Order: sequence, then structure tokens, then C-alpha cells
Amino acid sequence: MTQVGKRLREFRKRLKMTQGDLAEGICNRSYVSQIEKGQVIPSPEILEQLAKRLQTEIKELWTESENPSFTLVEIQNSLRHIINRIDEQEWEIARKWLIKLQGASIPVSEEGVFLWAKGKIAEIDGRSDQAEEHYRNSIILTRENDNPTVLIRALDSLGHFYCEGNKPESAVSLLHEALQLLNRYEISGLLRISVLLHLGNMHVLLGEFYSAIEHLHHAQDLNKNYGILYRSGDLYLALGNCYQAIADYHNSELNFRQAASLFQIANQPIRLAEVNQRLGALFTENNQLDKAENSLKLALSALESSKDISLLNQTRIVLADVYRMKEQVSDAKELCQLVISTGDEKTLAEAQFILAEVMLFHGNEDEALIHLENARGYFTIKNMQKFLVKTYQLLGHIHLKNHRFEQAAKMYERSITKHLDA
Repeated sequence: MTQVGKRLREFRKRLKMTQGDLAEGICNRSYVSQIEKGQVIPSPEILEQLAKRLQTEIKELWTESENPSFTLVEIQNSLRHIINRIDEQEWEIARKWLIKLQGASIPVSEEGVFLWAKGKIAEIDGRSDQAEEHYRNSIILTRENDNPTVLIRALDSLGHFYCEGNKPESAVSLLHEALQLLNRYEISGLLRISVLLHLGNMHVLLGEFYSAIEHLHHAQDLNKNYGILYRSGDLYLALGNCYQAIADYHNSELNFRQAASLFQIANQPIRLAEVNQRLGALFTENNQLDKAENSLKLALSALESSKDISLLNQTRIVLADVYRMKEQVSDAKELCQLVISTGDEKTLAEAQFILAEVMLFHGNEDEALIHLENARGYFTIKNMQKFLVKTYQLLGHIHLKNHRFEQAAKMYERSITKHLDA
């Protein structure tokens, strides 16, 4: 008797159920008998249903230490289940079943999808180097085995991985190949929606907003045709970013609000905070400062207890800018100093820029210059043209105010040059 068979029998006896009672509507009685005797290992789907019938969880039936001997069919069933759980972003269930397969002898025909799944879990865990390696190995293996669906998954995931790491140029060939394979083999469904979403995000990062909108609308049309909402929150969020970038603020707000509704229904507070942060930035851009403040405070209330320090600091920076424009100087300064004490280089530089503006409001030009020079160094290294334009304008203003006309002229000239480059 295996551990899973033993535990299944214990729970069944505890509830005074017969094998037939347990099997009803799930499988046949003889299958339950075979599980209890250790003659078969149940498929992931069936084990989940049996656990539910026994009023417990899978982890109570199958411990992490168990190392069963899987048949090919059981491996294929487990991998199919892992794919479904990853598609639904049920990471802990996917991780559990992946652990179960670690000790199994994975056939070459299934190794590509196994490596892809390992890559997804490594990415979720923040093990970036391992994730990239697993995706690359999956691509190599599936090219050799001529498995287009698995190959598309791996190409899509590696392309998305590079976009998340702000390397959209590295994603271009991968995501375009994925789309070509989808078209060649006439593959549709959730996989096509995923590729279109990631292509849209890639084009956003490349500044190609109209191409992004085309891909994202295509993905939305597929959802509508299928009568589903797969990744719809992400699609609306990406479209909101696109429309904001092309100054179509009405459509931007509509899409952000649609995304917020979906993330709220799905009980995803961090994603909802992300949308509120984007709405705050949108309202700030339109000088709707009270609305911006309300949205950003909603985002902060959800983020302050989270581990997403990057999004937390981005939200603090936008809110600090709102406070600066509302002349709530002490509030703006406090938020900037919080970011400087905890932020990464990018958010630190942006906080220094806003703090420089606050110092100017106080008439403290020397401290403002220090903060501006610190920010300019980072903006120059990272070629952040938009921030460089504003930095040189502010430096020009300071020099002009102090009658340093030659230096002011140089700063304004650089501002114009950076504006043209942007």
C-alpha cells in the first residue's frame, strides 16, 4: 500500500464511507480499491475530487516526501493538470504537482513541458537565472521533438520573462515566432490570447502603442468569441497604458476602470492597487489632483503591507508629486524621503527630482541642485529622455534666477535636444 492509498483509506474509514460512497460521481469503486492497494496512482483531477469528498486537502493525502512510480499516462495527466493550474495562476497547486514529478522518469516526449513548468515556478519564486535556463532548454528540446504547442508556450513565456525584465528587444524574435507558429498550425484558445497579450506588452515597452492596441483588441475579441475572461484584467490594464501614452485619456480611464472591476471581483488586491496607481498617474497628468490623491491613497493602503516595494515606491512618488502640486510641501517631502531610504535606483532618482522641486518651493536652491545632479546622473545613464528634459529645464530655471545666463542657456539647449531625441 502506498502512502496516498493508506491515507485515502484512513480518511474514508474515519467518515464511515464505503469505497462506493467515495467513488460516486468521481470514478468507479474498483479504481478507489486500486488506489488504496497501491496498484495505481490517481490522476491529479481525480485525487482533488476525492480529497474534497473526504473533506480534506490534497496535501493531507499525499505528502511531499512521497516518491511514487508514475506510468506514462499518469505523467501526462499530471503535466496536463500543471498546465491548467498555471493557466489559472494557481501557483501553489502547480508547484505541488511539479514536486510530485521530480523523482519520476520523465520521457523525452514530455520533458519540454516539464522544463517549461519548472521555468514558470522558478520565475514566480524570483529565481530568474533558473527560469531563463529552463525556458531556453524547453525551447531547444521541443524544437528537436517537433511539438509546436509546447514550443509556443516556452517561446511565449521566455518573451514575457524578458519584457518583465524590461528587455523587450530580447522578446521580439521569440514572440513573433510564437505568433507565426500559432498561425501555421492554426492553434487558438488561451495560448493565442496569452501570446497576443505579451506581444501587446512588448510593443508598449518599445513605444509602439498602435501595434500594441491592435494585438490587445484581437485578444479581447477572442475572449468575447469564447465567452470567457481569460487575462482580461491584464488586457484592460495594458490598453489603459496604451491610451494614456497616446493622450486618449477618456479611453485610458475606461480601460483602467474595467481592469479595476475585474481585479476586485477576482480578489487580487495587489493588481487592484496597480490599477489605482495607474489611475492616480493619469489623473495627475490631467491635473485632476483630488481624484489622483484618492486613487493613490487606495493603492497605498493595499501596498503598505505587501512585499511589492517597487510598486509601493512608484505610488509614493506619484503621490508626492500630487502633494507638491497641491503645495502640501511637508507631505511631499516625507514621501520622497521614504522612497530615498528604501527605493531602487530608478525610484530613488525620481524621488530626488521631486524633492528638488520641493526644495525650490522652499527657496533652498543649493539643496535642490544637489538632488537634481544626483537624479540627472541616473537619468543620463539610463537614457530616460522625458526626465532629462524636465531636469535640464529645472536646472536652467535655477541658473537663470541667479543670473548665470550662460549656464542657463546651456541647460535650456540640452533640454531642447533631449526633447527632440525623445
